[in-house]
Amino acid sequence: QKIGQAIAMLEAKGIDKRHIQTDFVRIEPRFEKTFGVGPASYVVRRDIVVTVVDLKKLETVIGEAVKLGINSASQFSLQTSDLRKHRDAARLQAAQAAKEKADLLARALGASVGPVLTIQENGVPMPASARGLAVQNVSVEAGGDAPPAFSAGEISVRASVTVTFALQ
Repeated sequence: QKIGQAIAMLEAKGIDKRHIQTDFVRIEPRFEKTFGVGPASYVVRRDIVVTVVDLKKLETVIGEAVKLGINSASQFSLQTSDLRKHRDAARLQAAQAAKEKADLLARALGASVGPVLTIQENGVPMPASARGLAVQNVSVEAGGDAPPAFSAGEISVRASVTVTFALQ
């Protein structure tokens, strides 16, 4: 019943239906301190995954959820809606950084960089010193005198590549 009320509240607050998803159900047995035959009771939890596109709505949505009796909120994640664009920019920066590093090392050894032999995008981020980095800045305007309860700050988008060059 609370899940239905929560979904109705989210829709009333302008959250698009496609951004509301009911997730799995967990049933957890609760045992008394004295050892009995079986569980004394069960706690049932059902998750809702909600994407709030307008960060200014987040505080209101959470406040209304608490009023409905929703007593758990976790795994908040802030992401950019332009992830592909920023990831591509990070890839370009990573590739350029690889070329610059190869040029520097080749010159130090009295050689020059030739054509690219292989390019591999790495799935595991490398240390910041060895990768290109693009950052998405997100700003939030809050109405009134009170500061916003949630601030997006910066969202980092990283890319790492390994490039093999021929030496000349």
